Amino acid sequence: MSHTLTSRFQFSENMTSSRLLIALSTIQLTIFLTYAIAMMYLRMSFDPIKGSVAMQKSNIMSAYLVPFYTLLLPAITMFFLVRMKITRRSDIQSMVQVKASGYEGWANYSSQLQQQWN
Repeated sequence: MSHTLTSRFQFSENMTSSRLLIALSTIQLTIFLTYAIAMMYLRMSFDPIKGSVAMQKSNIMSAYLVPFYTLLLPAITMFFLVRMKITRRSDIQSMVQVKASGYEGWANYSSQLQQQWN
């Protein structure tokens, strides 16, 4: 199965995008699930005879995590993109530094051939 440079690059970009999407979806699922569980717990555990309504509303407002997720979403995305940029740059640097001539070049070439056929 031979890939051209463009299809390999596209596959790499698709993998990067998929990783970002999975990370953001997992965080969003966790936030909304935590919020739903907290709301259910607060509503089930509230006793109007013993507790005050003001305290109950205060607890509900403090458990509302959606604005924090919305606030952190750009920061999480930027962190992920910067990390991917650094990773891509180091991969390119490692490829550029491979010797292509002499004994070391032959060793690199033969090891690549061996990896290809094994």
